Amino acid sequence: MSAKILVVDDDEMTRHFLAHILAQQGFLPEAAMDGEQALSLMREKHFDIILLDIEMPVMNGLETLKNIRKEHPKKDLPVLMVTANDQSSEIVLALDMGANDYVVKPLDVPVLFARIRAHLETVRKA
Repeated sequence: MSAKILVVDDDEMTRHFLAHILAQQGFLPEAAMDGEQALSLMREKHFDIILLDIEMPVMNGLETLKNIRKEHPKKDLPVLMVTANDQSSEIVLALDMGANDYVVKPLDVPVLFARIRAHLETVRKA
């Protein structure tokens, strides 16, 4: 069974790029343009992993993460934060709030896929 991945990013090009490369690897991607849309989709569908941009209008990634963790424990639903900001304070905050991991833009695609596979494997073993 292919993993269902929710890509949450306000940048349309990033959403399309991630959806495209994920589909090429056999994943089943779906996209949301902000945190509110992501939470709405999550009420309707099951996802195996979330790729969540930190910097978004309306509801930023940290607020979205906080809401995700109210319903989905860290061990059951991996959330990888995606950020163009590699400041350690923001990354530490996201990890402390319940993110499983993070990747920095511009994305290193092989590293992204390795992290996705590692987190999916961890959930499957739990």
